[in-house]
Amino acid sequence: MEEYLNLLLEQIRYQKARPVIREELQSHMEEQIEANLAAGMSAMEAQKEAVRDMGSPKEAGIALDKIHRPKNAWGMIGFMAALTITAIVIQSMLGTHGFARYAVLSFVVMLAVCYFDYTLIGRFAKITAGAFCVLCIFGICQRNYVNGMSYCIRLGFLNVSLFSFMMLYVPLYGAVLYQCSRDHKEKMLLSKETDGKFQMLYRKYKDLVKAFFWMAFPVWIALRIPSISLAFMLLLSMSILLTIVLCKGWFDLKARRIVAALWSVILLVPAALLGIFWRSLPVYQTDRLKAFVTGGGSANYLTNVLRECVKNGRLFGGERQELSQKLPDLNSGFLYTYLSSGYGMILGIALCTVLAALLIRTFVICLKLKNRLGMIMGLGSVLILGINVMINILENMGLFPLSQTFLPFFSAGGSCILVCYTLMGIILSVYRYKNVYSVHVHTKRPKIRMTIDL
Repeated sequence: MEEYLNLLLEQIRYQKARPVIREELQSHMEEQIEANLAAGMSAMEAQKEAVRDMGSPKEAGIALDKIHRPKNAWGMIGFMAALTITAIVIQSMLGTHGFARYAVLSFVVMLAVCYFDYTLIGRFAKITAGAFCVLCIFGICQRNYVNGMSYCIRLGFLNVSLFSFMMLYVPLYGAVLYQCSRDHKEKMLLSKETDGKFQMLYRKYKDLVKAFFWMAFPVWIALRIPSISLAFMLLLSMSILLTIVLCKGWFDLKARRIVAALWSVILLVPAALLGIFWRSLPVYQTDRLKAFVTGGGSANYLTNVLRECVKNGRLFGGERQELSQKLPDLNSGFLYTYLSSGYGMILGIALCTVLAALLIRTFVICLKLKNRLGMIMGLGSVLILGINVMINILENMGLFPLSQTFLPFFSAGGSCILVCYTLMGIILSVYRYKNVYSVHVHTKRPKIRMTIDL
């Protein structure tokens, strides 16, 4: 059987797929051998018959090689290229300088991330997430101020806004969740009947508590910026990821009770944190929240203007000159209002349709993946993009308190463009390797032991 498998695997050109194929074929052949033994064959005959049933190793290997290899989502890449060109045209109409350069650079970064093997992140998930948080804290402590960004992180020759950069943590959190669930399963298998009640509870909930910690820490960092909107987006997206993991049974726990408790806490914690950090928030943020709730005040001026634009919007055409005098940041935060009120609601509807189609398509792709690590990292990327779209459009309609936000792929700003395309690159990466990896990937790092002979 070993000779057959070795000869078959020689036909597989992508080496990372070989362990998965070996495991699947070996399991199938062992099942066939057991069936042959039950039919009355001897051990030698049963093994020979199982190998014979598999057919020619070269032909089977060539057939499997066509399946188990990386596969690019060329249709999605083409869609993103068309979306990039559209965004460049829109920003050119607004006279935005440098957008095309950043968009093309970000598209290239997306392709580079697409070819990156995401399982490397899964193998070092907690170390990567920890280093990411330390880098964010370092960015806050440095208080770098570049091009209007009060907090930014220097990545080579690029200065990336900390607000945008922290959104990359969500797919990282997905990898951490996967590693925590694998650790949990191993601990539960090692549990013994002689373990005490406290020890059993410790084994059962230890990794779930770790998952909560890895969720809470970046939210705390976001509040230290301070950015309520970023903290809200991170908390919401990571909570949805944790809910998906619990409902799919990745933890041997009573999912319904924990999910109910999780969302009860999520509804209460933001209010509690807002009360705790209220005095440390900038005055403009507290004024905006008060004005949004009361519906008056100078801080609510922009919200009232946005609501007026929605009320007076026409299906075709509009007053672009008047909008440019009323609203700031027409090429970034209020781009949707400018397009829908300045050129007609039909353009705003088209923009929403394109983004909705992209998000739904990527969500379905990630949800159908058999590899758990790829699925949860991809869903994390889709969620943070989708929440950004939702909040930005709601703000532009005057239905959500104004905050620092952007419309993914379309708003001006090098940081937000780069982060959005990086998240899309992660989605394309998990799709590219969907036929290479099975349900689980190896995430344990080899332990190095040293012995000294005296």
